[in-house]
Amino acid sequence: MDDPEKGEKLALAPRAPRRERNAEETKKRILDAAEAEFAAKGFDGARLASIARVAGIQAALIHHYFEDKDRLYRAVIERALSVMAQEVWALLSIASASIERARGERALPKEELRGLIEQFVDALLRFFATHGALLALVRHEGADGGFQVSEVLAKAIRPLFDAIVERIVELQDSGVVRKELDPRHLCVSVIALVAFPYQEVAFHRALWPVDWSSTEMVAARRQAIVGMIEAQMSPVSPAGG
Repeated sequence: MDDPEKGEKLALAPRAPRRERNAEETKKRILDAAEAEFAAKGFDGARLASIARVAGIQAALIHHYFEDKDRLYRAVIERALSVMAQEVWALLSIASASIERARGERALPKEELRGLIEQFVDALLRFFATHGALLALVRHEGADGGFQVSEVLAKAIRPLFDAIVERIVELQDSGVVRKELDPRHLCVSVIALVAFPYQEVAFHRALWPVDWSSTEMVAARRQAIVGMIEAQMSPVSPAGG
C-alpha cells in the first residue's frame, strides 16, 4: 500500500536547480564554428544559421553575445591574435631586462639571446599552426578587396611589431646585434619563414612531401628558423679576430 505521507514529502521536496548555461563555453563554441565558417566561405558567404548549427545553439544566442555578423567576425580575429600577442608582450618584457644588462656589459650571453629567439619563434609557430583557418579568412578578404581584417590586424599587431623593432635597435646599440641589419626586414622575414608552410600547404607538400603539422616537422622547422635568425643577428667578427 502506498504511503500518502511519503508521496507528499516527495512532492514538496525542492527540485534540483537547473544547470546554468556556461556562457564562456558557449561563446567558445560560437567562435570556433565561426572561424571555420568564415575561413571556408569568407565574410559575405558565411551564414549565421550555419554557425549556430555547428555550435549546437539557437541563432539568437549569436546576437546575444556578439550582436551581429560584423562583430562576430572581428571577435574571431581578435581572439586568435590575443593569445599570441600576450605571449610576445611578455617575452618583450623579459627581453627588456636582458637588454638593460647588455647595455652595461656590451654583451649578452649567446644562450640567453638564443632563448629569446626560440620563444619568439615558438609563439609564431603556435599561432600559425593553430589558426590556419584564420589565414584562409585573411586571404578571402584580401582577394575581395576588403579592409576589416587589415584594420583589426593593424590595431593588434602594429604596436607589437614596433616594439620588437625597438628592442632589436636597442640590441644593436648595445653591440649585441650587427648594426647594418634592418630590424623591420628581419621581422617580416621571420614571419614569412614561419607562416608560408601553413599558408601554402599544398605547394609545400608538392615541393617536399612531409606532414608540416607533425611534431617532428614543427620542431625541425623551429630549429632551422632560429639558426637563420641567429646568423642574421650576430655581429661579424673582425678579420683575424
